[in-house]
Amino acid sequence: MHRHLGIFIGFIMVVLLIKLAIAEQVGLMPVPIFTYAKVESQVAYDSATGLYTYSYTITNPATNTGEIIHIDIDITRPSNSVTLSSEGLTIPIGKKIKTFDEVIAMTNNPKLSLSLVPVGELVPSGWTGGLAQFGSKTGGDRITPGETQSGFEIISRGLPSIREIELVPKWVLLVESEEMVTQEEKQLASQIEDFLPYKTKTIAPTAPPSSFDPSAFFETLKSYLNESVTLGWLIDPTLTTTLKTYLDTTGAYIGANDPSKAKAELQQFMATIEQASSSQMATEAYGLLYFNAKYLKDWLPDTYIPPVLKLNLTPSEVTLTIGIVHTVTAAYTEDNIPMPLSPSCQVTLKVTTGPNAGLTFTAPTDANGNAIFSYTSVLVGTDQLEAEIPEIPDLCTGVTSLPAHVVWTGGPDLIIPLFFPPLIKKSEGEKTIFVKDATSNIGSTPSASSITRYFLSDTEPIDLATALDIGEREVPALEPGQENESGSQALTLPSDLPAGTYYLGACADSDNAVVELNESNNCETNKLNIFVPVEPSSNQPPDCTQAIPSNNTLWPPNHKLVLISISGITDPDGDPVAVTITGITQDEPVNGLGDGDTSPDGFGVGTSQSQIRAERSGKGNGRVYAISFTADDGKGGSCSGQVKVGVPHDQGKGKNPVDDGQNYDSTMQ
Repeated sequence: MHRHLGIFIGFIMVVLLIKLAIAEQVGLMPVPIFTYAKVESQVAYDSATGLYTYSYTITNPATNTGEIIHIDIDITRPSNSVTLSSEGLTIPIGKKIKTFDEVIAMTNNPKLSLSLVPVGELVPSGWTGGLAQFGSKTGGDRITPGETQSGFEIISRGLPSIREIELVPKWVLLVESEEMVTQEEKQLASQIEDFLPYKTKTIAPTAPPSSFDPSAFFETLKSYLNESVTLGWLIDPTLTTTLKTYLDTTGAYIGANDPSKAKAELQQFMATIEQASSSQMATEAYGLLYFNAKYLKDWLPDTYIPPVLKLNLTPSEVTLTIGIVHTVTAAYTEDNIPMPLSPSCQVTLKVTTGPNAGLTFTAPTDANGNAIFSYTSVLVGTDQLEAEIPEIPDLCTGVTSLPAHVVWTGGPDLIIPLFFPPLIKKSEGEKTIFVKDATSNIGSTPSASSITRYFLSDTEPIDLATALDIGEREVPALEPGQENESGSQALTLPSDLPAGTYYLGACADSDNAVVELNESNNCETNKLNIFVPVEPSSNQPPDCTQAIPSNNTLWPPNHKLVLISISGITDPDGDPVAVTITGITQDEPVNGLGDGDTSPDGFGVGTSQSQIRAERSGKGNGRVYAISFTADDGKGGSCSGQVKVGVPHDQGKGKNPVDDGQNYDSTMQ
């Protein structure tokens, strides 16, 4: 994007500079209009000499005003390319014919021969040559607007490539006196000279890569095809699709190390190019694609190169304790590329020597060419593993892996095979229960002495970090296969343990003092039911039946809030009682017709006193509030109740408010 932006800005600058130059009459020679020129090129190959001849025809459109006096074609030699011979390559310099090497010597830059592709040249009458340059001789021919000139030729051993060509129109800062030229005019003239040349793409020689890589050169050929489409050299979409199909197939055969089939596809590719018409393909695309395809075809060998087949086992070396599951992967590759086997072919893994000798497993490969196997050992020693793909004629090529080794090491492993919790239920005051367990070493080596610990938890599985530690016992050193029973083991429960269902666990080696084969099988859990009889409490709850509000009638209905407390609650034990308001309701809408449009009408839920609004609807029969509450003596005893407060319609016939049902929450808006 930035490059295109730069080109766009550069174009604007050129236009502005040229306009400025014309407007200010920089020098005596008008700045020419030179915006486009047509370049046609084609290439021919002489198999006897190995030389390519690149021919160029230049057209200067009549819309230009500048005459073309110089042509420059890029022949820079790529890095990591072969050094091509300059033998027999000559260039006309003025009236003389010089060799490429002599022209290089004239530059006084010997290193230039290493950075350029060696070329020879032929030029039309009135022109002179150079290092892929053509210049109009003094007083010689120029390519004037509306004129087409051919006869420009480059001869080289270099392959066709996409190159830049630059066409330069005649313009110089022509003045009557050098002393009269200002620095600003010189700078402007220099800018005009920089921007006047027209640049485009053509084909010209390049040096092939120094080391031939079929895949890399194929990618170059593929890029040439895509660029030919972009440059408008490959015109016909159907032809383009056909050529791309041939190239895709060629690439697949190159990747499969089948050069014979790749060469056959390239031959079809070249034949299609030869049959293409000028309306389908420009001469540039013909020379570029045909001769690069021919170069690739000529370099490919004629015989099939079988891929290198490998079957690798990973891990190749590992040490495990017995009982651990070992997973081994057999990876199949062709030329180091992962490749799945056909369904008819499978990988066989064998334990050839070691404690598990004779074990055999078979598995197919996945999409990545991997066959995965797993096994374990109960014996110590070193297993040697080998994988193979059995030979099946016309289906599977036999391949055998290098051996892999698994070193199985032993160790102790402590478990709780027996654990019996009590069948009794704990009554209040009982703190001791008795359990019976056994700790066993199922490992392959003796274990040191250890601790078996007992835990109590209300959840399963037991989390040892949060469970209650209620006892332990010491277990002596155990030989492999030996077991130690606890007998009747006394455990102490907390005296304040509430009734319920608990989980009692016994864990061998709870201090992790013994390094075991398996550290996750040390615990055994059983259920323990705890029942504690509940004694009747001597505390009596408060009595809410005589509760009354501090004010049972509110008047006048002035919409103000009135504090209401509750009294009349007693406690048989004389305990102080705490009252908590739990709800306030009313029988009229909180914000209905004729009540003054104020809300909410009740406050104080969760506190010891309430506030209710002295208001009622003028259209009704008075308002009744219901205040619900609880009373607590602080010793587990409580009661609940409700008191009502009315707001009359008036002080006459409507002085007694009627409760139409507590349908509205006074605390809501």
